[in-house]
Amino acid sequence: MRIALSIEHPAWAYQFRHLVALLRQHGHDVRLLAIDKDHSYALLDAFGYAYDRIAPTTGVGVVQKGWLFFLTTVRMYWVLRRYRPDVLLGRASPMLAVCAFFLRIPHILFEDTEHSRFSLFFCQLFSTAIITPQSFTRDLGPKQIRQPIYKELFYLHPSVFRPDVAAVAEQGLNPDRPFVLLRFVAWTASHDFGLQGLSPQEQLGIVEQLSQVAQVVVSCEGELPQQLTQYAYRLPVSRMHHLLAHAALYVGEGATMASEASVLWRPLSVP
Repeated sequence: MRIALSIEHPAWAYQFRHLVALLRQHGHDVRLLAIDKDHSYALLDAFGYAYDRIAPTTGVGVVQKGWLFFLTTVRMYWVLRRYRPDVLLGRASPMLAVCAFFLRIPHILFEDTEHSRFSLFFCQLFSTAIITPQSFTRDLGPKQIRQPIYKELFYLHPSVFRPDVAAVAEQGLNPDRPFVLLRFVAWTASHDFGLQGLSPQEQLGIVEQLSQVAQVVVSCEGELPQQLTQYAYRLPVSRMHHLLAHAALYVGEGATMASEASVLWRPLSVP
């Protein structure tokens, strides 16, 4: 079977990493279409996966995102038309859903973000099946299939993930002292319109308080304030979960990493 899968966020690369390997082990031909949001390309490179480079960004603001929606849809369409897959897999990609409609290809996706209204709107119209966790409260209609699963278990289940304590020393931390991992997001996703996170002053205040009782590591999607550069996460993006698995506490704005901390049995706090 010929399968195409889109990677438009680092979390998607993590989520489908082992699925791609499993499908290939069973003799299926899998092609990846990728958009470089927050080091998606770097992750796929670290995993050793070849992929089609569709766009270098998902854009910022309504105008740029609208233009990129059109551009990436066209690029995906031509790649898929030449590849002629039997099925499309992935997350709630509105571009892939539109391509599925015009190419008459089944599109099966997994989604857990209830406020991704723009993406889910197109998927409800054009996709074949939408798999969600049982805890997903929105009713997406007859295409929705609820399953007892969280996406974080795709890549953090003990059967596929073994935390490497060496990541602590690789970050330059003292393994004998506790550390806190902080995550600040850029708030540029389509489902973040109208929302904003902590100000640079608030970020600095949190770090200063936590640094009095523990070592601090800060991961930031946007530009890190100059005063916080000494705390910056320095490892390859593929090592993030190995560091998170040994944190004494996770504090962050991102829901995905908060869920990952829970799956890894790490204490967490949302500012």
